[in-house]
Amino acid sequence: MFIEGMTFVILTATPLHTWVIISDPIQNSEYVVHVNFTTLYPDLPPNDPRNDRSCVLVAGDHSSITHTTIVYYGGVLTASAAHLTHRYNKGSLRLNDAVTPTILDKIRRGAAVSDHITPFAVELLMEQHLI
Repeated sequence: MFIEGMTFVILTATPLHTWVIISDPIQNSEYVVHVNFTTLYPDLPPNDPRNDRSCVLVAGDHSSITHTTIVYYGGVLTASAAHLTHRYNKGSLRLNDAVTPTILDKIRRGAAVSDHITPFAVELLMEQHLI
């Protein structure tokens, strides 16, 4: 059910953000790496994770994006595919359309250069030869 590039919304979180799976759950279903899209805050200091321009997306890059948006690497999470499936089955997680392969590649390239993503997430992506 959960594959690389899949997007979802955690309905119990506030505010609601679109999350995208950037690792390959087939290679490692215990640690599924996902990051979310958030509004770019250009007036924040350059070192603030909400002003991380490692991957900037614009309206049209994904159906959930309506304005200039960043990938929030500072909020990277990992969860097992089983946990994500459990949340989906409980109704606390809604699946959305996947990002395109081009956008997924752009997000992964951003993960490789962001100063805000955790070393653990980078290591997982590197082990899978995704960055």
